[in-house]
Amino acid sequence: MKKKPIKVLYSHLGQYKAVGLAWKEDRVIAIDKRLKGIQELETIIHEIEHIQNPEWSETKVTKIAKEKAQILWDLKFRKVDI
Repeated sequence: MKKKPIKVLYSHLGQYKAVGLAWKEDRVIAIDKRLKGIQELETIIHEIEHIQNPEWSETKVTKIAKEKAQILWDLKFRKVDI
């Protein structure tokens, strides 16, 4: 059975004291809309990892997301607002 795609929402998350949130069962992530650059990229990857690997610890998710974001950033991957 095919999994439904992960939905990405952008919002102010200050009231949650978080830059990103994930709802694993719903396959939804929220990213703080004020993030830019590598911090935004790392947060997106971090929250996706929570959904794809729910058994991983927060420490492991953080380490993997940081590494993937840095690799992509070094390869010059950037978000372009068209």
